Amino acid sequence: MLKRFLLVVIGVAVVLSGFVAAFSAEEDLQEVKIKTSAYSFMCKNRIETELKNINGIEDSFLNLDDKIVTIKYNSKSINPDEMKKNIEDLGYEAEIMKNSTQSEVKADKNTR
Repeated sequence: MLKRFLLVVIGVAVVLSGFVAAFSAEEDLQEVKIKTSAYSFMCKNRIETELKNINGIEDSFLNLDDKIVTIKYNSKSINPDEMKKNIEDLGYEAEIMKNSTQSEVKADKNTR
């Protein structure tokens, strides 16, 4: 009986620690917008793919109408200047939009 109780307590502790880790990672999520010189779907695909393959970047979306890429990232892993440099290294102009960095962006699961 005591063994079963201990197993249940340990199981609950493991599950709760997973929730705490997921919540902690979500708290560090931020968003930045970077103006680019991208002009085609090939450019869009290249930039989005490159950014999504970088450690710390959760999501990226390039709007070709205004040439602005919106990036959701973990601020403990990467910063906007590094993302800007990555875009420039691909051969595009990049400028961090002023007032575009939002701290503590919560995952907006209701709109997806």
